[in-house]
Amino acid sequence: MRFVRSGFLFAAALIWMFPPADVVLFSQAIDAPPGWKASQEGRNWIYRPTDLPSSGSFTLTVESPAALDGKDAERWFTEQVQADAAGRGSIEENQPVQHGPLGVLGIERVYRSRDKRPWHVMYVSFPLTMHRVLFCYTVSNLTESPAFHEYVRAGGKMCGQFARSVDQSTPAPK
Repeated sequence: MRFVRSGFLFAAALIWMFPPADVVLFSQAIDAPPGWKASQEGRNWIYRPTDLPSSGSFTLTVESPAALDGKDAERWFTEQVQADAAGRGSIEENQPVQHGPLGVLGIERVYRSRDKRPWHVMYVSFPLTMHRVLFCYTVSNLTESPAFHEYVRAGGKMCGQFARSVDQSTPAPK
């Protein structure tokens, strides 16, 4: 799983540091890559591959930017992960928080659901201007495979695009 986490963080950080030229507001979706579909649930953007096996699931959730409210980024990130974990089942595998380039944080966990299936969850946060942060996570019941790794890389790229887009669309403080 370490390879998966580093692939997700690497893809996300690269896109964040070297973005495409397009800038969007958070209320606008970034274009889903070929073979993915995007939808909005509340203020969150949800991305799913369209070629999943019938019993497979892979979802990328991008939450709207949030204020740190005086907390440091790692504390805020840990609280978000704990809040999400409350409804996921028992933790089967728990990795420590990983620190990526430019303050990107990530953590990978495997949860066991009530039906005893493992669910792989990768969380990542990006620091933004004006003491804000962008929180993304992927959730999947797929076993590790080339397709799974492609989904992870695509998810990381989309998170990085969102972070960069949101940060570029934020007006400079006066």
